[in-house]
Amino acid sequence: MRKIKLNLIACLILIGTFFPIAPTWAQCTNPNGIEGELIYNSDFRVPQACLNGIWMAMASQNSNPSGTGCSGPLTTEGNIIFNQDHHVPQYCDGYAWIPLGPYPGTGGLGCASPTGLEGDWIYNADCKIIQYCDGQDWIGSGREIDTTPSPFSFTDQNSVTTSTLITSNIVQIAGIDCNVPVTISGSGSPEYRICNDGTCSSVSQSWINSSGIINNGQYLQLRLTSHTNSNTENLSNVTVGMTTENWGVTTTSCPDIGDVCSDGSIFAGDTNLYVTDVNQSTASRWKNSSGTNDINPDSNSNGQSNHDNRLGILSDFPAFSLCESLNRHTNTDWYLPAKDELNILYTNKAAIGGFTADVYWSSTEDNINNSWFQFFGNGNQSVDPKTSFYDVRCVRRNL
Repeated sequence: MRKIKLNLIACLILIGTFFPIAPTWAQCTNPNGIEGELIYNSDFRVPQACLNGIWMAMASQNSNPSGTGCSGPLTTEGNIIFNQDHHVPQYCDGYAWIPLGPYPGTGGLGCASPTGLEGDWIYNADCKIIQYCDGQDWIGSGREIDTTPSPFSFTDQNSVTTSTLITSNIVQIAGIDCNVPVTISGSGSPEYRICNDGTCSSVSQSWINSSGIINNGQYLQLRLTSHTNSNTENLSNVTVGMTTENWGVTTTSCPDIGDVCSDGSIFAGDTNLYVTDVNQSTASRWKNSSGTNDINPDSNSNGQSNHDNRLGILSDFPAFSLCESLNRHTNTDWYLPAKDELNILYTNKAAIGGFTADVYWSSTEDNINNSWFQFFGNGNQSVDPKTSFYDVRCVRRNL
């Protein structure tokens, strides 16, 4: 193989000056070359670029015998021009002018990020690719850049409180060759942020609604403000590279405490606490026996956590079983409220309705023998033996 340096010559418009970048870790061999360098491979009559340590062909290889040159314009094999009429660079393979990109190109007044004129060349060190300005966009030459990320999605949120700032789940952006733009639009003043880990403890770009850049392997999170009206969706559209995904946030159909929701449950307050329309029992034990630590750890505020951390089989806990086995208002994720959640029910009992002036169990354990209850006659909270018989009213979070 004979290595010759490319000559960038004028034809219709002068091709831009090309400056290769030469990080020491990215040199090519056979022949030796630095990252971003262009050569002409006369054996296969094709330009090649040193990209990420590999000589990459910038067009299809051609094993035909060398020709004498090209005409229109006249030049020798290996020279490159920029065809202003068709907005694309071309090289002479000894017989014809071969395009080094989409033919024809777009054309225009120039490129941005970075700023360049039609016909300019750059080496994109982030993407490890040579690009030229076709008048509107920077076009890669030598290899394809994958700007379509692997599938990702944001989980729609329903039954949220009106006029509330809501954040999405965090997704990782993968499957792209280099950094790609991120844009967002939609209702509810949507914004996004870019993070370096799956919990967003390290933030690369704080919340913005303007265009930004994300790298392969970074994480993306969205937020928007829910609608002022009940049962109404705000929808955001986020575009990452060549992929657009939607994220919807719909407000609750029952925004006020005591409202009957579309599924028949009742909004109890505390942003997203819902309660059944009737008691599940008027005489149920917390547990059939005592003398053991049954929840580890206990929670005063999160009844679902108490259910998840309960030790032992469900049939030994009648009050818990009533809720966990309940299928009401088309839902099956009911649980026995923690003592703070039970107090919310007491505070809003008039609006909610259906309560009696009796004692109700919470799911919060006090010690190996006793658990917390609340008397709905005066609101007093105290503890009694787990084997006592009290009322049960189940709750859940979200519709």
